[in-house]
Amino acid sequence: MTKVLVTGSSGFIGQHLMRELGAKGYDAAGVSTQQSADSIYECDIAQFEQIDAVVDNFRPDVVIHTAGIAAVTAADVLRYYSVNVIGTENLLEALRRTGAQTRLLFLSTAGVYGNRDAEFLSEALAPQPVSHYGFSKFSCERLVENYIDEVVYTTIRPFNIIGPGQNPSFLVPKLVSTFARGERTIKLGNLDVLRDFMDVRVSAEKIVSLIERESSFGEQVNLCTGVATSLYSLIKDLEDIAGYEIEIEQAVGLVRRSEVWRLVGCPLKLRALLDDRSEPTPVRDILLEMMTLYRH
Repeated sequence: MTKVLVTGSSGFIGQHLMRELGAKGYDAAGVSTQQSADSIYECDIAQFEQIDAVVDNFRPDVVIHTAGIAAVTAADVLRYYSVNVIGTENLLEALRRTGAQTRLLFLSTAGVYGNRDAEFLSEALAPQPVSHYGFSKFSCERLVENYIDEVVYTTIRPFNIIGPGQNPSFLVPKLVSTFARGERTIKLGNLDVLRDFMDVRVSAEKIVSLIERESSFGEQVNLCTGVATSLYSLIKDLEDIAGYEIEIEQAVGLVRRSEVWRLVGCPLKLRALLDDRSEPTPVRDILLEMMTLYRH
């Protein structure tokens, strides 16, 4: 049985990956800063000795590396680099010490693209990140490529992954929880942004499906739908679901200086690699499910 180690296994995407791997018959173990189950190793990837001990003990055939600081606006800038970059370097060094060539799926971010004059962002574009989060993830991509003799990698660039269980500090769950509580006003920053939203369960299924796709080895792959959704349309859907209109207060303090205005991916490469002709889950359906869960 193929042994798969998921870093960041207690995170939003990590939890769904663990379920998907179990459903597909993989021997899955997780790495988290807190041990929440027998299959989870308590480990801080920023500490080499800890991740080295986990890798040496579990000896994974495959690693799905999701661990890291994901918020674009984290206050402690150094943590982007100490956790995302140094943590990735520690993982790669631990894998190198096994003497085996490990299959690695690294979750980067669509944020590496930055602001571009393009309707759809494709993997052919050279990265131009504009935030510390984007810079740190692009640094990780380069690190992974430098370990080509130690890992058989695929770099996955997720766009906006949403769904049940997402941290309420992120935009979509913040909006959903506001409507679920029946609040009549909300403070928001940029209102004219466009994003590409994908259901977290679909995302996990596609990531796991890439494990054994040899055509994805050594590639960068967008994890996206190619559907542009505006913040205005999100709010309209939530107003329809909740049955009332909300008053929006535009807060200058919430407007990010390095805001990416249009972040919509080209999904053609992902579809070709997976021979996938399925339609993306409608954003409204995801919002409705999230609203139902918040209300209960």
